[in-house]
Amino acid sequence: MGASPKTVSILSLHKRGQSHLKSLLKDFSKYKNYHLKLAIDILNLKELEIASLWQKKDPKNRSFLPRSHTGKWLWFRQAFGSQMKMHFIKEQDLCFTKYQKTEVLDQPFFSQAIPFTKKFKDLAGIIANPVKILATPAEQNHFFYKQNSIPVLALSLEEKEMTKQNLKILNRFGFIFFAISSPFKKKVYLCSEKKDSISKRFKTSNTLIFKNKKCYAFNTDWNGLKTLKEFSSHETIVWGGGGIKPILKQILPLAQFYSARKAQALNKKNLTKNILIKNLIWAVGRKRMKQGCQWPPKHLKPKQVIDINYSKDSPGLEYALKIKASYKNGYDLFK
Repeated sequence: MGASPKTVSILSLHKRGQSHLKSLLKDFSKYKNYHLKLAIDILNLKELEIASLWQKKDPKNRSFLPRSHTGKWLWFRQAFGSQMKMHFIKEQDLCFTKYQKTEVLDQPFFSQAIPFTKKFKDLAGIIANPVKILATPAEQNHFFYKQNSIPVLALSLEEKEMTKQNLKILNRFGFIFFAISSPFKKKVYLCSEKKDSISKRFKTSNTLIFKNKKCYAFNTDWNGLKTLKEFSSHETIVWGGGGIKPILKQILPLAQFYSARKAQALNKKNLTKNILIKNLIWAVGRKRMKQGCQWPPKHLKPKQVIDINYSKDSPGLEYALKIKASYKNGYDLFK
């Protein structure tokens, strides 16, 4: 990087080049009598842990502000940003400078950063993809944070990142409670060390708790989805389902199940011709629609859409509006 003018007291590193992260940190650490701001692209959770440990070795003279192209480290900067000597908040998702327009997706807004300025020991989170429109952090904030000083954060992972090793890294960062959203429920079941009886029955979990460094998996979807029992009839269609499909089939044995990707009936023995479809249970998220899932065919014409995908941008609401059907959201299931 060359010699820095003596009048400058802060050195910022934004580009990592071709160096391995550990080599980069070793070279960066050679600069003395400066505050070192590390703000490079971090590729995965292991790198996040390595760079975080580097910062903790000399917190007075080091700040770590990880960046990504997707904003996946927003949770880290929410939780730990105020502990750094240098911390940034943003006014918008784009930063306009004289030279370029830059995305700052990992920087929190003021409203996202200010709740986590008081000290905490443990963390809670929801693992989802995408994480932009989630009810869990706000819903759980009163119990976890206001009463117990445990911040509730939204974490974005790719499906391939749901591994035992990554869960342990998150636990070392302080996470001991997790809500698990689709499409991670089956993988979380496989990654956990202890499982409750309902998880074992359906091979899927939606809640994780770490205790004594062991990962315990639970399934509360069963209790929530039992509220759908009234719709178990040949007049009901289930569109999609993903990881909760095995539970839905137990609760709605008479319903007609459709693959949202292929737009085809799965249980053709329940497929009765010339029957009026009263209810369509929607179980497909926005991301899955973008990945190729289809809308129901026009001939189905349900009178009511029951949306168990309770995100605010649910395609189920869009579908109900499009076909002019009555709409029931999934907030009761979420609660």
